Amino acid sequence: MRPYETLVRKLYQVNLFHPVKMGLTNITRLHEALGSPADGLPAVHIAGTNGKGSVAFKMARSLQLGGLKTGLFVSPHMSCFRERVQVDGAFIPESSIEDILPRIFDLCESEDIPATFFEVTTALAFQHFRESGVDAIVVETGLGGRLDATNILKPALTVVTSVGLDHTRILGDTVERIALEKAGIFKPGVPALVGDGCPVDIMRGVAESRGCPFHRCTDALPEGTNAGDDQDYDEENTRLAEAGLILLGRSHPEFCVNEDALRRGVTQRPPCRFEVLQVDASAAAAAAAAAVAATGKRVESSHSGGEAGAGGAGSGGGGVVTVVLDVAHNPPAIVRCFQKVAKEFPGRRIRVVAAFSGDKDSEDCLSTVLTRSAPERIHLAEASLAATRRATSVDVLASRLSELSGGKFDSSSSRVRRGDESVRQALRDAIAEASVSGDGEELERDVVVVCGTVFMMADIREELGFDEPRDSAAAGEVGGSSNRAAQDNLARTGTDG
Repeated sequence: MRPYETLVRKLYQVNLFHPVKMGLTNITRLHEALGSPADGLPAVHIAGTNGKGSVAFKMARSLQLGGLKTGLFVSPHMSCFRERVQVDGAFIPESSIEDILPRIFDLCESEDIPATFFEVTTALAFQHFRESGVDAIVVETGLGGRLDATNILKPALTVVTSVGLDHTRILGDTVERIALEKAGIFKPGVPALVGDGCPVDIMRGVAESRGCPFHRCTDALPEGTNAGDDQDYDEENTRLAEAGLILLGRSHPEFCVNEDALRRGVTQRPPCRFEVLQVDASAAAAAAAAAVAATGKRVESSHSGGEAGAGGAGSGGGGVVTVVLDVAHNPPAIVRCFQKVAKEFPGRRIRVVAAFSGDKDSEDCLSTVLTRSAPERIHLAEASLAATRRATSVDVLASRLSELSGGKFDSSSSRVRRGDESVRQALRDAIAEASVSGDGEELERDVVVVCGTVFMMADIREELGFDEPRDSAAAGEVGGSSNRAAQDNLARTGTDG
């Protein structure tokens, strides 16, 4: 492995087997030991059940386009650990990780700081931003807000995008309790902005108790900027990012971006947020066949009754198939995803490729997929989560799906893929089947929707031919991760997936 990957592998194992109590003690000590690199950096701090990564991305792009050198910290990553820490859209260089991480590891040892993966990663990001000389930073929380490692920031603006039931074992099992955790990022005197779907009374109460100027998205936007009745989630995120930029410019005029930069920035989206692709089915089948020839890997399929080569997609037709990638991984996000599918592709049948993390309520997620998409077929897969070991097994998913559908989606009407190539093969199956649907008419063919855990998207994107940085599987291997403390720690590696 390269030195960078060796360090990332070590990072995944930091304090892996020690029970972690969420709080700010470790990150505060570590941040101070580094010289408090985040202090003095104008920051936008963003929390939320869904949408926080998109809003962070949009705001960072707008600030960058407005001429400000902008740091962005997001989680989790899809293909490469370096995605988490960006300056003006460029991933943190391997050389910077090779320089900064050893210093952090040494400090943790010398100062006896039992920092976790996410705490070390947060410190890495802040140090890189300081050394890069950024003008502003946009920071997404990892989990919750109140006790999240990012909450040592002294922000210029705080944002809560949405509140829903997710990570209930850690954050609480009611919307009210989760709302209080996310509002924990509010700081005295700092403007607080919330999405229109947030529990406003709870949020306003926290803001008033802390002396924060409180704003709802709708109230922060100029008069006449109304949300349409059929507004989708990207439009909501765009409006919230715009409102945030307006408030930031009012309180800190040096960060006021011009209208053109704002418009161009807020209309951008990060990868796998309703990312629509037109895939050449013939090329996909040829690539799949080549992969089998090169690797010899085969994948067990409960649909075919035996083993099917990864080139099984070759049995499909040619032409173009529409594929949608979306990291909707909880029921509210899945609802919004399929609402947009229905809006964008009216009358088209749906084939779903899905995998879920072990800490998600996969039963509720599958139930939502069934009720909201009326899929022609559901292709179940198990994400190869080398660093986290958090995937829900396909056998569990298949059993739940059969029960939820009253047996309609059993082994003859759903397809289950197991093994290292599980996700890739599920995608190939779906593309192959969609390519022969619609009586050969491309605009009538079934739409393939890939949704669920973000941790499946690295395989999906590589299968589709995206040319982007990727870490090797060895960089994420974690020994002994079946240990309960290790599973809890890995579940917080950054963390919404």
